[in-house]
Amino acid sequence: MNFFYISQNKLRQYISHKEDDIKNTIIKLNNVYGLFQIILDSNNKLVGTLTDGDIRRGILKGYNINEKVEVFMNKKPIFSFEKNKSNHISLLSSVQREPFFLPILNNTRELLSLLIKDDSKSIPQAIIMAGGLGSRLGELTKHTPKPMLEINGKPILEYCIKQLEDAGIEEIYVSVNYLAEKIVKYIDERKSKSKIILIYEKSKLGTIGSLSLISKDITGPIFVMNADLLTNVSLEAMISFHLNGNFSSTIASATYEANIPCGVLNSNQIGCLKSIDEKPTINYMVSAGLYILNQEIYGLLEYNKYCDMPDLLNNAVKNNFDNSLFPIHEKWKDIGKIDEYYKAKNEVNDKI
Repeated sequence: MNFFYISQNKLRQYISHKEDDIKNTIIKLNNVYGLFQIILDSNNKLVGTLTDGDIRRGILKGYNINEKVEVFMNKKPIFSFEKNKSNHISLLSSVQREPFFLPILNNTRELLSLLIKDDSKSIPQAIIMAGGLGSRLGELTKHTPKPMLEINGKPILEYCIKQLEDAGIEEIYVSVNYLAEKIVKYIDERKSKSKIILIYEKSKLGTIGSLSLISKDITGPIFVMNADLLTNVSLEAMISFHLNGNFSSTIASATYEANIPCGVLNSNQIGCLKSIDEKPTINYMVSAGLYILNQEIYGLLEYNKYCDMPDLLNNAVKNNFDNSLFPIHEKWKDIGKIDEYYKAKNEVNDKI
């Protein structure tokens, strides 16, 4: 475990104000080490802190992403004064969960420096579920497996692998079935930073059943990614969220808006009208195709038996495991239908 102070010339990158828009602050937060901001008031006094976790917890509470920073920020931050320098490291060492930083103030609560604890954690293994038929994509997947459909000249699978590699994952399993030979050829010819291991499904095993084929080869948490999505969500943040929270599973969740084209009738218990909502928009939290599963979760799978992810997670709930949602506010595309694929081709840039 290492500790270091942020130099004065870099301190400004870590400062936002409570009146700032949360959207702009998220961009700033994502560009600094540790994914956090120190929040000051109009007099440049410390009033709070904002972490990646604070934002995601706020989304789960229903906060709007168009709000100001003060809605999401932690209003009771841990801090210390410069005069107590001999105690800075011991104070930050005692913090077991986020935040892993300590604002250092002068006597008037103005920010002088930052002490950061480097407690980097990772998950060494991941599996990409690339064996599906992609039947909803019609003719597009008649001769091409869905993960090999191209966006900006690169297959969707490439975006998935690179994102996992960039997150420090050293060993990536790729589960294949439909038109497997085309995925195998691509993997064989790719210059990979991580070790890539192919898993062959001899029969259809659902959206998570193939994990049972390697469950004896892994002991710790494993990152699970669907091979039909594009996102720039921080996998490092999701991993940190999972490990620091000691969850059995973490499920990335995206907000899905359903527009009801008719007036919705609200009635009381005896069937009398209470109100009418004209063409309302209803928000749902939906699975984003990114998961982290501990051994107690994937240990529920039967070897080489068909299983879909909802069935596994419902089983985990029945067994009272601690399953957490990780809400994402970043770009996210599920390439499940023809119109979604063409929309992604028009919208997604090479940075996603």
